[in-house]
Amino acid sequence: MEPAVICHLRKNAFTRVLSQSNILMLKTITHLTQDLRDSEEKVMNMAQKPVRERIAESLIMLKGSFGFIANTTTIDIKLTRKEISDIAGATTETTIRTLSEFKKDGVIGFEGKKVSLLNVPELLHIAKIFD
Repeated sequence: MEPAVICHLRKNAFTRVLSQSNILMLKTITHLTQDLRDSEEKVMNMAQKPVRERIAESLIMLKGSFGFIANTTTIDIKLTRKEISDIAGATTETTIRTLSEFKKDGVIGFEGKKVSLLNVPELLHIAKIFD
């Protein structure tokens, strides 16, 4: 979490501004369709991957969203095993087993409810994410 400034526009004011600016309308539509396309791609990729890959990809995604605690390999968010399973679309039991395997293999570690990514290249390999 970080400080943010939030502005609220009433729907009718927003649609009025959009109707007055074709450029703004086009940019808004373009942005929304890209967001939808990205979300659809993520859902399709996650639905087609085996559980082990989904959990690895979820950990990589959490690292991308929350980053590491300064000077560590620990993701800067506390999550229960249930929350990780919800993100990965897996059962809690399967997630616990898979996380235990990752820990045994030296890919991740735990500090309470925080996860450390000890071997990011291996996690990327497991998730089949290639740059």
